[in-house]
Amino acid sequence: MTGLTRAMMGLAGLLGALAVAMGAYAAHGLDAKYGGQAADRAALGAQYQAIHALCLFIVAFAACHMRRRKTMLLAGALFALGAMLFPGALYALAMGGPPEFAALAPVGGGALILGWLTLAWAGIEGQDYDHRAR
Repeated sequence: MTGLTRAMMGLAGLLGALAVAMGAYAAHGLDAKYGGQAADRAALGAQYQAIHALCLFIVAFAACHMRRRKTMLLAGALFALGAMLFPGALYALAMGGPPEFAALAPVGGGALILGWLTLAWAGIEGQDYDHRAR
């Protein structure tokens, strides 16, 4: 396992923990402080963040076992960027942040889409499993 894949796995854990915390806050307190729309935004951000934290972990793990890792690592980097920017923008807007944060959501969403397309490319280009990789 390389330092980059370890870092991606660690970031996946942090993003997953943040997703659970924000999901809980959206369900148990954000509504009372900022209103129902804020809770809905935060819950949506938590959902996307949790899904892509898991994807990031799986991609990092799979990259450890591929002969050609670069495409998988690029997909992981895009998932990481998207899983921070898209939910981060929603969290900031939900908690009364400046409206300029809204501009980060499409950038993050675009990174997530590119991450999925890069993952598809990794499959199409036929990255082989390396039985010797550890």
